[in-house]
Amino acid sequence: TTEFYIQNPMKSNFFYNIVYLFYHYHDLFKLMANLVKSKMGH
Repeated sequence: TTEFYIQNPMKSNFFYNIVYLFYHYHDLFKLMANLVKSKMGH
């Protein structure tokens, strides 16, 4: 609701930024995840 956003602008904005990043850069996140997996595998 709008009340939640007014009460917690920082929290909602942070959450929105996370969702935005995952939505627009999911390929980048996949690439980073693969790099982490390969490093942990060695």
